[in-house]
Amino acid sequence: MTPLELVLEAADFAAMAHAPQRRKTGHEPYVNHVVRVAREASRQGLAPEVVAAALLHDVVEDTRFGLDDLRARFPVRVVELVRLMTQWWPDDAPARVRAAEKPKYYAAILEDADAVCLKLLDRADNLADMAGVVDRARDWAERYLRRSEQEMAPLLAAVTHAGVRARYERAVVALRAALD
Repeated sequence: MTPLELVLEAADFAAMAHAPQRRKTGHEPYVNHVVRVAREASRQGLAPEVVAAALLHDVVEDTRFGLDDLRARFPVRVVELVRLMTQWWPDDAPARVRAAEKPKYYAAILEDADAVCLKLLDRADNLADMAGVVDRARDWAERYLRRSEQEMAPLLAAVTHAGVRARYERAVVALRAALD
C-alpha cells in the first residue's frame, strides 16, 4: 500500500465508522474532527502512518469497531498509534479507576514521539471547538481548558516538534481569549 493509498483507506474507514455521529459541540459531523487532526498532522510533516492514525484515532473509543478490525486493514504502526490514543477506561468508569488509569495512559503516550504529537494535535482541535461554544457552554469549556493544561503539560514538555507545540499553544490561547 502506498502512503496515499494508506491515508485514503483510513479516510474511507473513518468516514464509514463515524458516519452517524455528531460532535458534542454542535451539529457538525464527527468525522470532520478526525479529518482536521489528520490534515494538521500532514501539514506538520508527520509520516503517512501518523496521518492515517489521526483519521482513525477515535474509531475504537467511539464506534462499534475495535483494534482487531483495524489490524485486518492497516499496518501495525497505524494500529499501535490508535491503541495509544484510545483511553483504557470507559467514560462511565468510577473516579478511582480514571485516576489510576490516566497516568499509565499518558506514560505510554510519552514513550512514542508520534503519539505525543498526535495527542497534542487532537487536543488542539478539541480546544478550538471549545472556543466556538463558550457562549452556551462556558463551564464545560473552562473545565476542559483546565484539564487540558494539567494533562497535556508532560506531553508539551516532551514534544520535540515545534510546529505541533505551536499549534497546541495557539489553541490554548484562543480558548483563553474566548473565555475572557
